[in-house]
Amino acid sequence: MVKDKNAGALDAALQCARVYAAHCGGACSADLAANVAKEIVKGSSFSSRPTTLKLSTALLLKLMEVGADGASSVHSVVGVLLSLGLASRKPKVVSNSASLVLESALAFGAACLPLAEVSNSASKILSHANGEVREFGMNILAEICRSVGSKSAMQKVIDNLKKAQVAQLDSMLESQPSPLPPTVGLRSQRGQQTSGDSGVDVMAALEQGAKELEAKRFASRKAVNLMNEVAKTEYAAKLKLAKWSEKVAALDILINCGGEKPYKLAQPSGP
Repeated sequence: MVKDKNAGALDAALQCARVYAAHCGGACSADLAANVAKEIVKGSSFSSRPTTLKLSTALLLKLMEVGADGASSVHSVVGVLLSLGLASRKPKVVSNSASLVLESALAFGAACLPLAEVSNSASKILSHANGEVREFGMNILAEICRSVGSKSAMQKVIDNLKKAQVAQLDSMLESQPSPLPPTVGLRSQRGQQTSGDSGVDVMAALEQGAKELEAKRFASRKAVNLMNEVAKTEYAAKLKLAKWSEKVAALDILINCGGEKPYKLAQPSGP
């Protein structure tokens, strides 16, 4: 419904979908939110006329807001924006995706973002050829630093910034050291007594997210058949040579055959 090619029909569909999301429990699924985000990013909603962009942005924000399981819908939508939106060949899609990541941070609080994924994508945003995209990245980075209470959590990202960007970040944090209160908030957390996300909460979310992201990357990697890889090399021949340096070289070959660390090796198929 949100990928209609007729502009008027698309706008009507987006409006209808937002009303559904606001009032129907079926819109609370993080998987549904991710699927809708994919259709919007891959379709024409993020690269067409301003009214359509406004409606599609409002729909995605509503889907994030009504997620049933805390910030899971925020994570799913922002994940799509980072993985598909930033990789788009359409400049408007890239810019609007970065803009919505920032708007999500302001709407729900930086701690609600998938911080590990944001951190991994930060260099792509902050070094983008489009100055508008870089500016969105600077504001996202600043808001995360405000939520943590320091720059330490994003130090790896900051170390790769240009000197002018570091100076800009320092200026932004000096002029506004504290995070803004969420403009929307998560529906599932309304009525709870919260005083905002502490720096400890944000750091914990970043560390946990990094572990989960690394686990997903490890699971998606193909296991290496070590014996097959070693058979393609000079390992056996070098190991038989008398010189110790050649034996060391053989061990280096073995290590290299193991592939990326942490190693993921295929289990032997038989005795």
